[in-house]
Amino acid sequence: MKEKFTKGPWRLAPMGPNNCPIVGNETTMVCMISDSVDEDRNAIHDAHLIAAAPDMYEALKVACDSLQYNTMCGNKCQHCEIYKTLKKARGES
Repeated sequence: MKEKFTKGPWRLAPMGPNNCPIVGNETTMVCMISDSVDEDRNAIHDAHLIAAAPDMYEALKVACDSLQYNTMCGNKCQHCEIYKTLKKARGES
């Protein structure tokens, strides 16, 4: 299935309203993360993880292709965690 999400690279942009982190590429805001009310303040860390998503997706595709080529895994791919993660990212699961 073809990827339908906003192409990377994504980056952390200047803070938005209420100092909420914004993630996107040069032309599109992908998300604005609301800071939590707890003391941990994980929003900025979540934003860095989300910004890395396109790079991680591409790395998983390379790993999946390499595994398929080197092991000829056949239908075992359906049970592979990498394969399942790529499907989840594409909204197929």
